Amino acid sequence: MLLVGRSGIGKSECAMELIRRGHRLVADDVVLLHADAEGRPVGESPELVRHFVELRGIGIVNVPSLFGPDAVAEQTCIQLVVRLSAWGEAEIERTGLESRTHRLESFEVAAIELPVAPGRNLATLVEVAARSHKLRQSGEIGAVMLENRVLASLGQEPSK
Repeated sequence: MLLVGRSGIGKSECAMELIRRGHRLVADDVVLLHADAEGRPVGESPELVRHFVELRGIGIVNVPSLFGPDAVAEQTCIQLVVRLSAWGEAEIERTGLESRTHRLESFEVAAIELPVAPGRNLATLVEVAARSHKLRQSGEIGAVMLENRVLASLGQEPSK
């Protein structure tokens, strides 16, 4: 996934927590995009800044030195864009029925927007978003499942 948002919103801090949980970093701040053999968007870090992250208050850190070589990857297919925005800055999808996309150059990628506020655990929310996205790709959409359950309880036909 690709985390996007304005400067200082918390992308790097969220990435550090995800790395601590076993996820891998591809790039911080600069992501090079290209298509793989199947035409899917791939993100890659420029070699000059590869594996370095800037953390306000700490400085620039070398991720493999801190977390080991398995904490980084040179490239990955981008399947989901997670936009971090300040609380109240954007209209947020509440049910999950609406599918959104984000344009990355010539690619349209599935997207969600997460509001950032004190006390929210962004890393957990990003992990849930990634898992939910995988389930959605297989046709399992929590909001549709709930809607069908409610319709069934009312004796109505489920939606498709």
